[in-house]
Amino acid sequence: MGRELDAIEVPNDGPLRLLLGQQYGDAMMNRNDEKDNECNIADLTIHHDDLSPGMSQTMKLFALAYHTTNQQQTNMDNNSNSNNDNDMHTKTIKELKQAPSIRQQLAILRTYRSMLLNSKKQTNNNSQHEVGMYRLLIEFGFSIHTPHALKRASESCLAALIQIQKAKDDAGFVPSPVPGLGIYKSINEAVVQSIFQKQMWKNPTQTLFDVLDFKPTMDVILSHNNLIMNLLQVLIAEGEDVERIISDYYHSCCHASNNDVNTNNTNSNTNHPAQAERENTAQVVGVIGVQVVNAVERGLEICNTLKLFLKDFSWNRHLSSNSNSVYSTESTFRREFKNILIILLEGVVVPLIRCKATSSDSLSVCTVTLGQILFLLWELDGCDDQEIAMHVKNVVGGISGQHSNVDGNGNGGAFVHLKASDAMKGLPQLNQVAIVKGLTATLPDSVLAASTDINDTTTSEYVLLVDPIALFVLRIAHVSTENGARLLALRGLETILGRWKNILISTNDANLSQQAREFSNKVLQVALVTWESPPSRQIGSTVPGLFQSLVKLMGVLDQGGSGETKSIDMLVSRVLAQPSTRKGKYVALDALLPK
Repeated sequence: MGRELDAIEVPNDGPLRLLLGQQYGDAMMNRNDEKDNECNIADLTIHHDDLSPGMSQTMKLFALAYHTTNQQQTNMDNNSNSNNDNDMHTKTIKELKQAPSIRQQLAILRTYRSMLLNSKKQTNNNSQHEVGMYRLLIEFGFSIHTPHALKRASESCLAALIQIQKAKDDAGFVPSPVPGLGIYKSINEAVVQSIFQKQMWKNPTQTLFDVLDFKPTMDVILSHNNLIMNLLQVLIAEGEDVERIISDYYHSCCHASNNDVNTNNTNSNTNHPAQAERENTAQVVGVIGVQVVNAVERGLEICNTLKLFLKDFSWNRHLSSNSNSVYSTESTFRREFKNILIILLEGVVVPLIRCKATSSDSLSVCTVTLGQILFLLWELDGCDDQEIAMHVKNVVGGISGQHSNVDGNGNGGAFVHLKASDAMKGLPQLNQVAIVKGLTATLPDSVLAASTDINDTTTSEYVLLVDPIALFVLRIAHVSTENGARLLALRGLETILGRWKNILISTNDANLSQQAREFSNKVLQVALVTWESPPSRQIGSTVPGLFQSLVKLMGVLDQGGSGETKSIDMLVSRVLAQPSTRKGKYVALDALLPK
């Protein structure tokens, strides 16, 4: 059994403390007289009016909570027998500080949360200590050194503290000058502000991800247009070298490859200068490769953070709910917001997608982010569902080399006007499938179910989810000789089946149902053939999940269908009709037995 990981250091003078010192003066944060240590809520307005004449009551309590919590930790270091040791907040701080391992810290936080929930009806707790605990936990949870499990445990405790304060507010127990939930909102706002100031957090991108993953701090950002722009500016600053490093590596690899070809055409007995140049370039590629790995890691952090931000972001919903803006007009914010998205797309997302050092799993993250950005750009341009569907068809045609003028003018929307469009051409099949899969996962059902027939003269035209998305992925799953591309294509088919299921649940369109049945038959054939002779064990292990998704879609088709023959029965018949020598037949029947 391995040794337990050492405990994470509990923060003392963290970024929020530094931020308060900048805003209200360092002297305010360094009061060490004994009277301060003994003060309580009732004494705040009497003994601490001199902290800052212009400071709100909320920020006064916030600052004092810093001082009190830090002094409690100092007392612990001096083995002082504090009268507050019986207070569960002080006790938890002491235990977190003295715990020898991460496992014990995790147990302490879980116990603390249970005590909070059990004591939420009590109104005699020292609110100052609660506030101090909240600021400590928020810095503890957002620290780069804190592992994921401790981050989640810290956020659970923070949510419990908010729940307790809300219960007090609802009960009318808000002792002056404690401003109820307003104090926690002030701390959340200070956290967000601290990220946008340099040299406060060691890894701003990772901390920003944690901030976006915590709903109270995410809400702070979404409620202010200027904070949204600050967020995107931080990501641009963190990724400013990503494009340069990856592009240099890309061109160096191309140069080395060309030298290899030239050298092979040279007489091996001739001491040609091209040989020395090739060797020198290869050394350069090796050196830059280390930088590329770091650049890919940084870029992936940026993509993860951007993906999390854009996950539930809707431009139209944002406009209707956001009245806090430093921008003079909506059009000004729209223009600057769009420009920053394009910078991130061209400078981080697309270079990562075309980089050979980007793994398959990382590609999935990058291509989902690509889909989110493209959809938002088209939404900012005022495109409707069918127009977006036509733009997507143009994008898929461009990356697969089967470009089509889907709007009659060769205009594929915002994407074709970006320099990124050229960088997306000639990609390996794996990258192509990843892009299509990412678009499928991110686009709304209404766009995927929109027709891409610009004439719109028939009622049987294929929708975007079929042409070109499903047709492209099916082709790769059928004919590709690259195991990586074929594996991702099978996973892409599973994603498409899931999107079909969601679309059919929300609509009862006969044309859509028919297209879904046709697609299902083709997927079944791919599944059976792949089961029979999988090129690798990993590909073979993917098929059962694909088949289960197929069965679920058949169930939805049967619920909405009016015919006597059920889709699931047709599926069973197709499987039974397979030759007895096909092992995929029996694996499929085993999956169908519970149905």
